[in-house]
Amino acid sequence: MSKKFKSQASSSRAAASAFGSFGGFSGGLSSEGKEPSALTYIAAPPDLSRIAAQQLVIAFKNLLKKDDITRLKALEELRDHILAVEEKKGTLDDGFLDAWVRIYPRLSIDLSRRVRQVAHPIQGTISGLVGKRIVPNLPKIIGAWIAGIYDNDRLVHRAALESFTKVFTTEEKRNNVWRIYQDSILDFVDDVILHQTALTLSDERTVKRDDAEGKYARVAGAAILLFNRVLGNSSDEDLQKNLPEIENLLASKNLWALCYHDDPYVRRSIYILLRSAVSREPGWIDWKTLSSAVIGKSLSLQQIGSAAELSESLLLLSSLRPQIWTDDYTGKSSSSRRLRQYIQKGSQGGHSNFWSNLDQLLRILPQEVLAGADKATADHGITCTSAVALTEALQEGLNSREEPRSNLAIGWKSYTQIGTWLATLVPQEQKSEFIAKRLSPLVVQYVKIDPDLSQWSLPAELAEGTCVDYVFTLASTKQAQELQSLCKSLSDGLLEAVKLSSPEQSKDFRESQDSVCAQSKRLLDLESAVLSRVADTEIEPQVSEVFERTSTSLLEGCLEALRTRNGKPYGAAATVVECARSLPHVAKKSQDLQNFVQNDTPELLLSPSADRLISIILECREWDGFASSFENVVERALALEPEQSNVHVLQSLLSSLDFNHAEHKDKLNSLVVRALGKACQGSHAHWSIITAVLQNKTSQGELMDQIFLYLIEALSSDDKVFDALHGLSHIGKSAPSSVREFQNGALGSKLAGKLLFLTESPSEEVASLAEALLKSLKESGVGDTSAKSGIEILQHGFSHVDKESLSIESLLAIAEELLPGLTAEGATGTVKDILPSRRSWEESLTPFLQLPPRPSTAITSPLGGAVHLIHRELSDSFKALWPTIPRDSDHRSSAFRLAIFTISVLSNSELLKHLGQGDLETLFHFLPLVIQLIDDDLSIENCNGISGLELADQREEYMEIVFAGRKVVSNWIRGNEPVSFAPERTISSLFAEFWETRLEELKGTSPLDYRVGEAFVKIMTVADSLQKSKSSEDVAKICREARTANLIRSASWFAVLRSSILSNPIGNRICNELVADSTGLKPQDLSQVGLRKLALLNILLSGEEDIVSTIPTQRLVFLTKNLIECLQSDSMSLGLKSEVIQTLSLVLPALREIYGSHWEESMGVLNSILKGTNGGEEALPLLVSSFRLFAKLKSISESDSNDDVQDAWSDRKAGLFKALASTIDTFDSSTTFHQPRDVAVDLLRRLINTIPVDNLEDVSETFHLLTAHSRAVQRTAYTILHHYIPHVQEKVSFEVALSKTAVSLPDELVSLLLEPPTMQMVSAAYGDDKMWTSMRAYLLSWKVVFDHFSNASLPVQEYYITSIRENNILIPLLEFTFDFLQKSHGKMIDASKLDIRSFEPDESESAEKETQWLLVHLYYLCLRYSANMTKNWWIDTKKRIKGPVEAWSERYISPLVVEDALKSVTDWIATQDANEERALEVKISPKTGEIIASIPVDEESPPVAISITLPPAYPLQPALVVGRSRVLVDEKKWKSWLLTIQGVIMFANGNLVDGLLAFRRNVQGALKGQSECAICYSVISTDMQTPNKRCATCKNTFHSVCLFRWFKSSNQSTCPLCRNNFVYV
Repeated sequence: MSKKFKSQASSSRAAASAFGSFGGFSGGLSSEGKEPSALTYIAAPPDLSRIAAQQLVIAFKNLLKKDDITRLKALEELRDHILAVEEKKGTLDDGFLDAWVRIYPRLSIDLSRRVRQVAHPIQGTISGLVGKRIVPNLPKIIGAWIAGIYDNDRLVHRAALESFTKVFTTEEKRNNVWRIYQDSILDFVDDVILHQTALTLSDERTVKRDDAEGKYARVAGAAILLFNRVLGNSSDEDLQKNLPEIENLLASKNLWALCYHDDPYVRRSIYILLRSAVSREPGWIDWKTLSSAVIGKSLSLQQIGSAAELSESLLLLSSLRPQIWTDDYTGKSSSSRRLRQYIQKGSQGGHSNFWSNLDQLLRILPQEVLAGADKATADHGITCTSAVALTEALQEGLNSREEPRSNLAIGWKSYTQIGTWLATLVPQEQKSEFIAKRLSPLVVQYVKIDPDLSQWSLPAELAEGTCVDYVFTLASTKQAQELQSLCKSLSDGLLEAVKLSSPEQSKDFRESQDSVCAQSKRLLDLESAVLSRVADTEIEPQVSEVFERTSTSLLEGCLEALRTRNGKPYGAAATVVECARSLPHVAKKSQDLQNFVQNDTPELLLSPSADRLISIILECREWDGFASSFENVVERALALEPEQSNVHVLQSLLSSLDFNHAEHKDKLNSLVVRALGKACQGSHAHWSIITAVLQNKTSQGELMDQIFLYLIEALSSDDKVFDALHGLSHIGKSAPSSVREFQNGALGSKLAGKLLFLTESPSEEVASLAEALLKSLKESGVGDTSAKSGIEILQHGFSHVDKESLSIESLLAIAEELLPGLTAEGATGTVKDILPSRRSWEESLTPFLQLPPRPSTAITSPLGGAVHLIHRELSDSFKALWPTIPRDSDHRSSAFRLAIFTISVLSNSELLKHLGQGDLETLFHFLPLVIQLIDDDLSIENCNGISGLELADQREEYMEIVFAGRKVVSNWIRGNEPVSFAPERTISSLFAEFWETRLEELKGTSPLDYRVGEAFVKIMTVADSLQKSKSSEDVAKICREARTANLIRSASWFAVLRSSILSNPIGNRICNELVADSTGLKPQDLSQVGLRKLALLNILLSGEEDIVSTIPTQRLVFLTKNLIECLQSDSMSLGLKSEVIQTLSLVLPALREIYGSHWEESMGVLNSILKGTNGGEEALPLLVSSFRLFAKLKSISESDSNDDVQDAWSDRKAGLFKALASTIDTFDSSTTFHQPRDVAVDLLRRLINTIPVDNLEDVSETFHLLTAHSRAVQRTAYTILHHYIPHVQEKVSFEVALSKTAVSLPDELVSLLLEPPTMQMVSAAYGDDKMWTSMRAYLLSWKVVFDHFSNASLPVQEYYITSIRENNILIPLLEFTFDFLQKSHGKMIDASKLDIRSFEPDESESAEKETQWLLVHLYYLCLRYSANMTKNWWIDTKKRIKGPVEAWSERYISPLVVEDALKSVTDWIATQDANEERALEVKISPKTGEIIASIPVDEESPPVAISITLPPAYPLQPALVVGRSRVLVDEKKWKSWLLTIQGVIMFANGNLVDGLLAFRRNVQGALKGQSECAICYSVISTDMQTPNKRCATCKNTFHSVCLFRWFKSSNQSTCPLCRNNFVYV
């Protein structure tokens, strides 16, 4: 038995006892010698004969295929099988296990990542599934399995690691695997490193060379890391077991040849192994082989990806065995050259430790290696040349493109350290040369940048620090001479640059001076940093002395240059500034500087160096002897006019001046204001002066406020607003503390308010600038306005309204920001601060509350006739005040703004619990009043002007505000939440009690009193519990006091408590009393007592007819007669007449059984009122009352009433009907919205609908009302015309038939169609109610046009069609129709949900939907009544609309037209005379749109028949006439018949009846005078002809077919009847 076999056997036995939970391995491995490698592609395939399942056999075979997709699918099939077995708690058979063990090593290194990623988990699953049965096979697969953990693909690494840890669950078990199977692992490593190549692992016939090399590199790298794990983690005892194998591997050239492999993963792995092996046992290493590989080969190669590992390995190797560079090295090129090549490449993208490692490496290398850096052989001495060669290599590495910028800091630091170290090694006489040549250029290039010496340029962020380190090193290493030389060179170079800088006239002047400025700053900043670095060290005096000596000469030279060139070389001034700032101890000692400041500086303030001279003054002003110079310069500077040329001077001065102790404050303020004025006029340079002032902490106060107030004023100027906004933005960024300070001051809210206003500017540019400014201020922490500032903005917005007032949206945004802070615990402010104060409400609402209500509101007001009793005289002061009511840019009044704000805030938050009693009562009082005023203004156009409504689309928005306000009030009425100041009270009870108190406090009938009463009624009618809260005693008290108490109070309580009063016994009494009082009414009624009583009576009796019946009849009769008598007088006011008529309409139904003249008289009075009353503002209540009385009288007369009523109605009704209909012409229709008028007109419309059409007379004067702006008037006019016109068409048709005269459409109607709407008009005024009303007027006029066709005869319809054609009015309608119906999205609307056959106004959800409905209906009428004209338009229209119109018509309209056409035929057939000779027989198929018409000729022959088919797009496509049964005529004449019938239908506007009549006439004409054939005794022959051969003798007719048959059978040509020779006639 071989040694290898023994090792494996012992491993198996050990494993059997090592893994506890793995199953307690037992048994052993049997192997005779070493098997061939399972990794090669030529390895023997597995034995599949022991696998029963055929699909598994196929899967295993597929694993050997070349295609990676096939292999992957095969693996997945195996995985699914294994998982299924595992789920069933089964196991795998030995055949499967053996096959897998043989094939797994190849899969674990497969070229496909997915194959490897799937193979490793399968291995783990199999091992767990078969348990101890895997143990004999582990030596064959353990190497490949664990190698997967070191795969350079992360996903494969994770898969392998998870599968391994899944089987070996503890660290102890995993360590045992490494220990027990160490020899198998080493065998795997040995196989890969010593025996395998890229060509053995991959088949070069199918695998690309690069892929094969990559696969080998991955496997080799993993094997090396396996070997490294064994060397690094195994114990000495374990390593001794396989020592020969280890030594064999480490001595192998194949292994170390991988040091210069092309793959970075392999190189990294081998360098890691190198360090492990050297650290573990240097004696295992063949140093010559290693030196040849690492020093001889690796250093000269690119090491991207492995440079860091090589650096660490080199440092370790050189530390342990420096001889590796000398004695062990046997390469052709010297180790010195290899070192230089290595350094020249830099870190090659590696870690920055490369440079620190290199520093250490160079210091431990043998000197002969360093000395040989410049030559092939070393003489053991480092010279300047070799040191230069090394530093050049270092510099080349640092300047390499591949060098990461993050490494440069450590790299250049290492460079200076290595350089200074090398300087100590070179001979003394060469030291200065070396430093000047290889080190000092770093500092020289930093100070004076030379493009030709870019190799010495340092990264900006590292330059100063690196140079400071270098100078410090020079000083600390006693290199005084070199330091002196360097500093003198830098100072002299700078002074030379000052002297040689370009003159002012040169185009390069600024570039030259800026270069000097930058150079001086770098030099003097460097010297300052060095002095800070050497402070408190022993070298400080030496360094300070060197700097003082060089800087003094530099300073004096610059001052001289300024004097001689009159301050023009500002680079010299900048050098002086930097010297004073960085080296003050040098500047203070300079007498020349003091003389310059005192004598020369004031004279040079207008020179290019002025701003830097100011800086010199500011730097020196605290020094002894310089104070007076400062005052002289300040006084001189303040006298300057702020121009762009001296902006920097003033900026420098003002940023450092102490404004509190300045002696020339007036001059200073004047200077700042002048600069501010120029800045706001477009001079951007002057903003720097303003920011300099604001950045100065001493300017905060009066000057700062002056600056910001000037800017706020500039924001109101159109020509300054842009510059002011830009300036504020600049200030917000440059001097945020000043903005914050101003905002926190007393005037701070003005700035925020102005900016908020500008965000709403109509100019998009201004708005965006202001919004951006607010946003930037807020982001920088400046715009976080305090609660105080926000509240100030709100209160100012409440009390001051003008064109520049903030919008309500902005005020709401501020309130939203403030609310959380005000409602939180410990808040400094209160919620009431963000709501309008009582004073704001009073000032804004008073003018509107003093305005009396319109008389017409008696129709809609809950107080009814009390409106007529309101005091209506306006004072002169009010008339003067009214035009001056302040309004914002949207024309909204202050009161309306307060309402919007308050409603919005209360709708979105619960604030009432945070308010005190006074604040609550303010809301309770004013909010209901302002809501009512807004509602009135929206209900009646220009009622009170509180909303300032200007645009039509604002109405909906404003109505939403009213609805929201009503909801807020309703919530108060129903609110059961306790109030904060009285927990036992609720919001609801407090609200109701407040308004009851307000009502009881009323003293008169002023407009304000009326508004209080009106609001009270509307509030209390919402309250559900109010009636329960009023006891019968309270109700009785109200009734007793009603006749004498305040009118508004009594009317309000009557309106609220009507049901309670009338159900109370005292209610009946008060009704009787009021009836009795009204019986004594006088027509004049100057005291208006009678009007008061009637108004109260009408409020009580409205809607309560049963109560009227309880009043004694006689009292009602007296009341009626007295009221009628009063109405017959001409001295009654319209308001009193209105109330009297309303009382009659309430009383007369109770007298229906009472005979008397009052019926005739009441109808006569009503007739007079209807005829004599116009539809003006004051007369509207009278008309509404008259309409109601008319309805009552009509109802009474049509019911079981007495004969007096019937007779009076019979005599008067015609006149009443005419008078009623004529009132439509009296209404003012110029306004779109007028709710009382619309109520009256709508009531009139409903009454007209009840009037028989026969009673309507000529309505030609009504046509113009279709164009009324009022939709209600428009609809009523349409109702009258729509009822009247179709009714009279029968009469018109009859007159036309008798007189044979032509008729046409009324000119008044046609004139309404001459100006059709266009889509341009719709787009320009979309949303405007007047536009929709105007469009509806045009379309309703067309509807009235088509009403003329209803019930009209065909000739009359033709006359109407002619009228339409002559006026050319149909085409504009059709074009507008389809433009509108597809305007929004380019597609025709869906008409399936519309009632296409009919139309009713005001029944759609919106004006647009109504317009669509009406257009679709009109198009249907066009196709029905004017089909030819419509079809001609369609034929001539553009292609883009032609197809869509046809398709849409076919889908929605044509089916209805076809149905109507078929129905007309059905109706006509029903009216056909049953005794008609040759009557038509018609069959109709509605589904196919086909009519089959036939006429029987005789019993023996088929009937004459045709079919008329209506196409799907009828009538756009013509009806098709086809012959079904030709009889009577020949083919030619038959076709002529068919064409004629089709033409008749076409030219009769698609009238199918005309076509059928033409068919019947043709047939009847063909049969006229026809008799039976004397031969066959039939009318029709076999060839479907009539008898057409007449005998000249006997005059009988015969069929030609029969006659020829007779001639043939009789063999003679004689007449069958007379026997004479047949002669054709």
